[in-house]
Amino acid sequence: MKKLTIILILFSIFFACSSSDNEDEICLTCTGANFVNSLPVGDYDCDYDLDVCVGETRSSGCFPITVSASASLLTIDDINAIKFLWEENGANCTLN
Repeated sequence: MKKLTIILILFSIFFACSSSDNEDEICLTCTGANFVNSLPVGDYDCDYDLDVCVGETRSSGCFPITVSASASLLTIDDINAIKFLWEENGANCTLN
């Protein structure tokens, strides 16, 4: 019984430590932005630092019109569109 308990503990530790849920996560970080994003529903002040990742459920008036206005899962295409908009408006952006 002790051996079985030890094996189960080691097994659970191995899988807990080797989990790669966030290993392949693609995130966008933008700093130094200070622009107004004009959308059909109004103008949005985008004077903040941004940190978003693929798979997050987000919406923002500071996202391009091509990204869903309702909170939805962000795709890599959404992240690339957000990066383009923010860099075009003076932000320093990195993908990681």
